[in-house]
Parts: sequence; C-alpha cells; structure tokens
Amino acid sequence: MMIMDKKPLPPWLKQLWDELTTPPAILRDPSLQNTPSPKSRPVPPPHDEEEESSDEPSESPTDPDDADKKPRHNAQKAERLTRQYFTKKRTNRPVSKPRPKHSSKPRQKPKSVYQADAVPAARSATATMPVKRMERSKNRRPADSTLEGWEKRIVSVEPVSSIWRLTTADGKIYALKEAHVPLQRLRWMANVCDSLYRRGFTLVPHFLKTSTGKPFVFDGESLYYAYEWVNGTPLHYDSMRQLGDAARTLAKFHQETSQLNLMRNSIKPYPLVADLTQKQQDLIELSEALPTKNELDEFDQLVKSQLPTALRQGENALALLRQPEVEAILQNHADGICHLDVTSQNLIVHSNGAVQLIDMELMNYAPRVVDLSHLMRRAMQARGNWSSEVAIIPIVAYNRTQPLLHGEYLLLEALLTFPFRLHRLQKLHYLMDEGSQKGAPLQLQHLKKAILMETDRQQFLHSYTRQVTRRKWGED
Repeated sequence: MMIMDKKPLPPWLKQLWDELTTPPAILRDPSLQNTPSPKSRPVPPPHDEEEESSDEPSESPTDPDDADKKPRHNAQKAERLTRQYFTKKRTNRPVSKPRPKHSSKPRQKPKSVYQADAVPAARSATATMPVKRMERSKNRRPADSTLEGWEKRIVSVEPVSSIWRLTTADGKIYALKEAHVPLQRLRWMANVCDSLYRRGFTLVPHFLKTSTGKPFVFDGESLYYAYEWVNGTPLHYDSMRQLGDAARTLAKFHQETSQLNLMRNSIKPYPLVADLTQKQQDLIELSEALPTKNELDEFDQLVKSQLPTALRQGENALALLRQPEVEAILQNHADGICHLDVTSQNLIVHSNGAVQLIDMELMNYAPRVVDLSHLMRRAMQARGNWSSEVAIIPIVAYNRTQPLLHGEYLLLEALLTFPFRLHRLQKLHYLMDEGSQKGAPLQLQHLKKAILMETDRQQFLHSYTRQVTRRKWGED
C-alpha cells in the first residue's frame, strides 16, 4: 500500500480552496433569506468610490483622461434637474372640449360657409389627438419601469464621487450624473440597457424616464441622466470568488448583447488596432524626445530606462494583431458590445454575490476579450503580483458561460503584452498642466511600483505563451 506524503498547500491554493468551499452569505445569514434577487434591483455606484479610485490611475485601452471626482454643480441644481423626472411636463396647449356623443340622428348641414369651415376643422383636431396619444404610448417603456406618480418630493441631495445621490420622500434613492457622451450615444446606451432588461439580464443600470419618455434631461448645453440606486460594494480584487463572478457577468453581458441589433450603422465600433498603433507611436516619439531634454528628473530617467522594453512589447502586441486568426476576430467583433471601462468601481457586488456593471458611457462594439483582459490586468496589478493563479480564475469562469476561441486567446495575449500602464503614466505626467503638478509624486510612485512588477509580468507572459496559446516565447 502506497503512503503519499502530506505536503501543505501553497498559500494561493489554500485561499482559492477557502473561497470555493465557503457557502454564500445568503445560506449563512438567516436575515438574508428574503433578499431580492439581482433581477429585481440594479446596483448603483458605491459609497466609497472616491476613496478607492483617487490614488490608482486607470490604464484601460479606452480610458478617457482623468477627470475631477466631484460634481461640477451644486446640490440645488441637481435637485432642480431631477425634478424633471418627477414632474409632468406642462404645455400651453388649450384644453379641448369633450367630444359629443354619437347620435343616431342624421347630421344637419351648417347654415353658413363659415360654420362649415369651422366645425370640421375643430373635429379633425380633436379626433386625431387620441390616436397620437395611443401611438406615443406604444413607444414608451412598460408601466413597471416608470415612476409611480410624478409628484415626488426630494428630501436630500448629496455628492458621491462624480455623481449626485438623491433621496425622495417615499424612501427611493436615485443617482444623477452628467453625461460625457453625445446625445445619440446616450440614447443608444439607454436603449441597450432597456433591451437587456426586457431579455431578463438586469445586471446593468436601470435608467429613469421623464414624463415624455426620455432617458435624459438638458440644462443649457449640459446633458444629464439618472438611474436607480441600490446599495452595493466595489469589487475586491483580493477575492478569487468575486473575480470569477465578475468574469461570469461579463460573459453573460457579451452573450446577451451579441443578439441585439441597435443602431449598428450609427455607432462606430471601437478601433482597437488604430488605438494601439497610436499608443505605440506615442512611445516612439517619447523615446526620441527624452534625449533632447536638457535636464532629466527622476521620472524621466525611469521612463527612459523602461522605454526599450516597452517598445519591444508594443511591437510584439501589434504583430499578434496581424495573425490571421486574430484578424478574423477583429473583423467580426461588431457582433457584440463591450463595457470598455472595467474597473473595481464599475463592478458592484450585491449582498447575494451577484456582480453588476455600472457607468456604461464607454460601452461600444468591440472584441469581448478587451473587457476580460482589463479585468485580469487590473486584478494582477492591484494584488502586486502577475501570476497565473490569479489570471486563470477569470478565464475559467468566462469559459463556463461562453468559451473563447484560439484567436481570442491570441488577442488576449496581445492586450496583456502591450505596455498600457507605462503609456498611461507618461501621458498623465507629460500632458498635465503646470498648475496641476501636485499629482507628479503619485505618478512617480506608481511608476516605481510598475517597474518592480515587471519581472513577474515577463514571467507571466512567458507562461501564458507557452501554456495557453502554445507559442514559443517571442514568436510573432
């Protein structure tokens, strides 16, 4: 009889085992037995969004420039804008008289030409009004998605990160946010979320509609939108279970949106190849400009030392995009929609474990592995360790919902190889205004942290190439 040696489990495997064997909270806490399902309530932005996002720079391939994390306007303006959702729109149209009941008696001819012209005109105007109202009602959302009663009193208005949190007298909570996208894209974003709700996928924002059925309000040239608020917590990258749940939510989101056909000709897909090519060109220009600088500070010297490796990584990533299997994926990527801003603040965890997507302004037609690569990269960077143990959890969870193709694994390798972090940090440092140099020490700190993780990152990419895509290291 063979006796096997009992060796202690590695720390990462022990943590994974604890995560997988721990029953969900709803089974451990009797008070949560009656918690509504995620389909009955969407999740809002978290309360502590500002605290977690203020010190960590975003480095998604689609991230916009860093913006102020406080609302631009005061609470009185936020309350005034939100009242447009709760108050019926008043018009100056005169109230028409009720139509007379039909009579069996034959209709008499008018006594004069003036009466003959006036009476039919009045009847035609009143007769068409009910028809128009019926046509408008057909285009509106179902009654259960609209507010019950328009006259709601707002009792509190408070800023949370870059949005306003509003509470009404009946206890309901809403989020009001200024849009940073054009009107046409905001309409498309709301239509996509509404369509997903009708299909039963509710892990997206639930947009409010005004009395006229619009998902937005104007204030001068500014555009605002609101959605329901439900308490939740940001995703914790240290939790293997939450990483897997987030990957499953992304997979279901990609699966559901691949069956939608909304404004495909009006929305321009995300140009992934052009974007990476431009970022690579930025790094090339920086490598040519730094030697001509008179005095190099500590940030300049560190960037200069990392540029040769970053340029080589960028070339390898672009070479992978030219692979036939990857080109086929890129040509067909318009079949699905991606979130394109996957951060811990935009992945909100319900008390029952479901993970919800918020902040959909960057959503666009794009290859689905862009979202997956962003989740994996952010998780490994936040943990300070590029390891296969962390990366395998999202990949396995995603494949259980929607398996990836070999060309998508190659595209995922390209996105993990490209030096997004270095490009992001140098962009924030060199393009900032002179009056905002207070962020320079923080950027230097993040750059040093990224350099310390570069060795682990190189080992991870080597392991991924050998075990996942089955290529030789450095092979184009």
